[in-house]
Amino acid sequence: MKFFFVSFLFLILSGILSPSAFAQTLYFNTGTSYPAGETFPVTVFVDTQNKLINTVSGKIKIDPTKLTITNVSYGNSIINLWVEKPTINAVAGTISFVGGTPGGYSGNNGQILVLSLRGNAQGLTSITANDVKILLNDGMGTEISSTAKPATITIGKALEKAAPKATTPVTEGVVENRAGDTRPPDDFVPIVSRHPSVAHNKYFISFSTVDTDSGISHYEIAEEKRWVPATGPLVWTPAATPHILKNQLWGTLIYVKAYDKEGNMREAYAVKSFDNSLVFLMALLGAIIAMFIFRRVVFRKDKPHRTKKV
Repeated sequence: MKFFFVSFLFLILSGILSPSAFAQTLYFNTGTSYPAGETFPVTVFVDTQNKLINTVSGKIKIDPTKLTITNVSYGNSIINLWVEKPTINAVAGTISFVGGTPGGYSGNNGQILVLSLRGNAQGLTSITANDVKILLNDGMGTEISSTAKPATITIGKALEKAAPKATTPVTEGVVENRAGDTRPPDDFVPIVSRHPSVAHNKYFISFSTVDTDSGISHYEIAEEKRWVPATGPLVWTPAATPHILKNQLWGTLIYVKAYDKEGNMREAYAVKSFDNSLVFLMALLGAIIAMFIFRRVVFRKDKPHRTKKV
């Protein structure tokens, strides 16, 4: 009897404490039924399960015979550094994206995207996400377990519409650059990460800022190894986001300069930690050296002293 009780308890705990129960989840917030021909919003959220993350990627999939993607917006997204901006493939019915957030995000309702979909034909259909990857904000781009919760929608009969009223076209104003711009671009925070879809999982840095007066002209980057004495001035090179880092193993300080079109500059920096493989090799080398010293000390202590013959 005791054996069966223990086995039953083990099965319950296995189900409750399984890795999937704590996996970070991408999920959709929308209604359950819409009429054909109507456009409706679908908000994509991430639940980090109390983990601090900085990169989210995936491919959202719909049935293009039942739904049409009319738009995708990310103005209120927690993602503000896009490695790959949301890209619509209307024929395949997919939206792919890769993005990060400086400083990381932790919560259960992190808004990623807002989709605008239109129902084409009556029936049951679903919205899913594939290839979901979520990386920790740990300086090493550690990938964590993630899932995607699909949404099921019923497309009903189309509504009868009244004739549309005539509208007067509105011409949007054009904001001209201000003369005599002396303000630098806005503050920004570069983010270091890596992703399997970018340069074969190499470390990269993403960055972005704005200049409301004259606009952004270009960016420059310089890398400096940590714990290594500087041998000269920093070497600055033109760069665009995402920028693949030269130092993939060593801990690095990465400086980023943003220039506006009037020559004003704003500087920011990010820190890249030592790569796990380098940390492992250093720990292994330290263990070997410690073992060698220990053997020498023990061997010398146990070795009998020889006495000279008179």
